[in-house]
Amino acid sequence: MNQLPAVPLAWLLAAAVLGVIAPGPIVRAGNLQEDEARIEALLRAERNAQRTAERNARAASAAAPAAGQESLDPATPVIAEVTAAVPEPSENDAWLVPTIEQDGLPFADLKHYIGHRVDILTTGDRQHRGTVKSADARQVTLLVRRPGGNATYTLRREQVKRVDPR
Repeated sequence: MNQLPAVPLAWLLAAAVLGVIAPGPIVRAGNLQEDEARIEALLRAERNAQRTAERNARAASAAAPAAGQESLDPATPVIAEVTAAVPEPSENDAWLVPTIEQDGLPFADLKHYIGHRVDILTTGDRQHRGTVKSADARQVTLLVRRPGGNATYTLRREQVKRVDPR
């Protein structure tokens, strides 16, 4: 009897993965000249497509009117006629505009509150509650109690949005 050698299944799977055994026909590359001819044909097609696109763009720009000239087509609307008019403000628009907070102390009065407790709201909507340590026309220094101890904050005038005494 003619017996075939036992080939482990793992070897068959490895051969199938590596392409040694394929269920369908294998496409092999041709010779070097055929490859070069295909590459050249692809490059020519790409260059022709670019030239065609450039020609189309030039033709489209030549057909469009230059700046300051009127359109050749009278049916083309003017931008001013297309845009909607700005509506008049109404009483319901008040909630759209952010209001500037005017209540509270002026920044210049902080020098009179040294040793007093104040609430300071910064432009980033961060609230600091503490004791004014020092204040001048440019900045204010606060002593703030924290769980781990005291912290000292120095806030510039442009950072301060609102100051309230406590």
